[in-house]
Amino acid sequence: MFPSWLKPGFTSCPHKELEALIIRVGRKSYEAYESRVEIRTSRGTLLGWRSFASQDHNHGEGVGHAEWTSDGQFFVFNTFSSGGHQPWHVATYFYRIRDHKIYSLDAFAGPITSEFALEGRNTVVTTRFDFDKNNEKETIRVTLRSLITRRAERHGVGPEGGQRTLYLVLPISGCC
Repeated sequence: MFPSWLKPGFTSCPHKELEALIIRVGRKSYEAYESRVEIRTSRGTLLGWRSFASQDHNHGEGVGHAEWTSDGQFFVFNTFSSGGHQPWHVATYFYRIRDHKIYSLDAFAGPITSEFALEGRNTVVTTRFDFDKNNEKETIRVTLRSLITRRAERHGVGPEGGQRTLYLVLPISGCC
């Protein structure tokens, strides 16, 4: 029996126009240990998806906690390693409606080390590992709406072409 936070399901954004669906895709008897995240319209049209499965089922990620921000502009979720690697690390991601992309919060803030909570319209409260201070549980508050600037959108989409990576954008398949 899995804890309630490992159960598959879906959650509607506050304005009810989109839904995020978490699908278990791990191997038999370990289905919850790897996940696929789908973003759909309220009518069921698939906008895009991202699989966190691995070929060997030991290097993927399973979605733990997932919820929409109160303004309905971001879907935030965290994952755990399917193989038990780095049990201290709680990789955290967010989907942004504006550009239909999934971003790594860890790429902005450093390795996330705990569960997250949402405050206000779109602020994530969690902890990160501050290697400089050797502090495994430094509390941080990240306002998602102001995290990605227009400049970063234009110039920071990845390492290709020698560009400096300002943030990690995960490909979302089947997106518009």
